[in-house]
Amino acid sequence: MATSAISNLIAALKSDDSALPPAVRFIPAAFLFVHAEPLPDGMQPSELEGFAGVTLEGLSPLPIDQLAWGYLTDQKSRHMLVFGAFQERLNVENLSADESFYHVLPSFFAAAPADGAARWVFLWEAGHVAAIHYPAGEVIPSRVEVERLKEDTVAEAFAGRENLLKRLGSHARTEAAPGLLAQPEAARGSRERLNFFFQHYSAPEAQPARVEGHPPADLAARWSSDVRGAAFRASAQKNRRATLQAGRILQVAAAALVFLLIGQSVVIAGNIVVKQKQKIISNQNDGVNYVDLHLALLKKITDFTDHQLHPFEMLGTINELRPKPVVMQKTHIFTNDKDKMPALAISCLADSTETAASFLDALKQNSALYDLDEDQEHEIKTMRGVTFQVNLKFKFNPNAEAMPPPKPEPPPEPTPEEQQTMPETNMADLQQGGPGQFQGGQPFGTGPNDPNQAPAQDVPAPQPVSSGPNIGFSVGAAPPPAPAPAPAPAPAPAPAPAPAPVQDVAPAPGG
Repeated sequence: MATSAISNLIAALKSDDSALPPAVRFIPAAFLFVHAEPLPDGMQPSELEGFAGVTLEGLSPLPIDQLAWGYLTDQKSRHMLVFGAFQERLNVENLSADESFYHVLPSFFAAAPADGAARWVFLWEAGHVAAIHYPAGEVIPSRVEVERLKEDTVAEAFAGRENLLKRLGSHARTEAAPGLLAQPEAARGSRERLNFFFQHYSAPEAQPARVEGHPPADLAARWSSDVRGAAFRASAQKNRRATLQAGRILQVAAAALVFLLIGQSVVIAGNIVVKQKQKIISNQNDGVNYVDLHLALLKKITDFTDHQLHPFEMLGTINELRPKPVVMQKTHIFTNDKDKMPALAISCLADSTETAASFLDALKQNSALYDLDEDQEHEIKTMRGVTFQVNLKFKFNPNAEAMPPPKPEPPPEPTPEEQQTMPETNMADLQQGGPGQFQGGQPFGTGPNDPNQAPAQDVPAPQPVSSGPNIGFSVGAAPPPAPAPAPAPAPAPAPAPAPAPVQDVAPAPGG
């Protein structure tokens, strides 16, 4: 049994339908003993198998284990059709009910009329014509009559049909279905579904047409009609349920395997894509590092532009607090380590420690735009004085306007001594080119022998005025102050005509 179930499972899983065993072997009604037994009231479906076996044992002269038997019931019917055949006779007729078939059924299993009316259906098979009576609305036969044929031909089959109608009486003729059914067959459908067909002969000279059969709708009726006996039916149903379950499991496993293969293919393809992306990323690392470096530089530039330092303006503000003995030698800009803000470091030289301390005190007391970083202060005494450093951290307001540059200091007023040494200039003489012009402090039109000439005096050259301290922004000593811009030279005056020689003229008489 188990071997057959495995073979059937393997055959069912094959795609070629020709490898499947024949669906159904039909046993002709002429080889079966048929009996209709009324069902007692209250009969349960689980009791039908035993009731059919007891009924058959009471009717058969042979032991039930030597019979191929079955029964047919329906929920709408109140009777049971019990049928059986001697197994040796079936073997002689080459109709052995072996296990190679999906079912072994009586030939009238699906011969019920399609309209559900009371009918006598005539079935031609194996040299016999069987008349099968179906009560109205039922698919279970209530009576079976068989007529043996002299020849197994269509004409002889219609003659046998006529003999049966004569024997059954006039009421049978009114309920007789037209024509003959022959050659029952079954085709396997999905799962356990079976489709039944017959060849229908409407007249002796007409060609047969293939018509569909109408078996009982209940699947249990098909199993109870299998003539291989109760023991086979019990084991076969169990094995086929296991086979069906195994087939479903195999189908699920196959579907899971397909999904796994698809998933593995997706994973492999994904790994290939990831490797390609990683290769692209690796090839772009240099470009990314280049961009990151420039972004960092851009951030620094942005921070510097957002927090403008204005070093010269700040130096101008600090210079107002610087004592004269203090000289700013060198300045540089750096980033503060605490808050990463720009700061200004100023290297200063003072003549003494007290002067440096006074400068630092002035910075601490007057700081409005900066904070003095006291941790950076140090002093070094040298031969020239005291060198110290001032670190200033500026207070920024990004929304504030830039600090305006300091106003230039007006030039100092000349001293009284300088005013005495500087002669007044006659602007009219300068414009006319007359004797009021000066050249090197001497008026034109006078000579060395002029008795009115004043003695020559040395006039000191004006010194350039410094408007602030000596502030430098490069490494080393502070550069000298820039000289004041020289005035534009006046256009050279046209040469005056030479004066006529002076002659002694005698006064006129009477003058």
